[in-house]
Amino acid sequence: GETAGVLIAHLNLDRLDEIILERAGLGETGETYLVDGLNVFISQTDVDPAAFPRGVHTEGIDRAIAGENGSGSYPNYNDTLVIGVYRWLPDHDMALLAEMTESEALAPANRLGLILAVFTLVVIGLGSLAGYLTARQISRPVVTIAQTASQVALGDLTQRVPVTTEDEIGDLAQTFNQMTVQLEELYNTLEDQIVARTRRLETTAVLGERLSAILDLEELLQTL
Repeated sequence: GETAGVLIAHLNLDRLDEIILERAGLGETGETYLVDGLNVFISQTDVDPAAFPRGVHTEGIDRAIAGENGSGSYPNYNDTLVIGVYRWLPDHDMALLAEMTESEALAPANRLGLILAVFTLVVIGLGSLAGYLTARQISRPVVTIAQTASQVALGDLTQRVPVTTEDEIGDLAQTFNQMTVQLEELYNTLEDQIVARTRRLETTAVLGERLSAILDLEELLQTL
């Protein structure tokens, strides 16, 4: 029952720290570290162990020391929200943790969301512009036909609608032009008929006047 000696084992952690502290793939804020079963940092960190007189405790560390393996989002030892993965290494009685701040971990997803939002707005904008241009392309010939019809209604039968498309609107414009041509021809025919009839009436009036004069002269001669 008496102490006869002390056995000391020294473990060189330089190589272990070299592996643990490798930041490849962990971005700017990622880190990995080891914590023993007494909640004490084993690997080198920028944290002063004296800052944790009762051991370092986080959700990830406590779960790993309890023998759980998993991942999640939780505040780290600096009270920074991180996304971490934790494992308990039973052969070494140590917990291994790899963590990255949530803001950096979710940055690609946030960028993707922003890109999708911008892409959606661009698509909506282009769709609206295409719809506007299409509606304008359809409505412009119709408006032109309406304006020409108004001028024709005021008596200008020389107006014609430009045929710019080969669809139903173009067919409508051609039909309107044909109708206007027919109206103009009919108007010209009626005008010619009116002129001819007017001339006949004028001739009849002149002949009537001459006949009346002859009758008056005849009466005068009979009187004499």
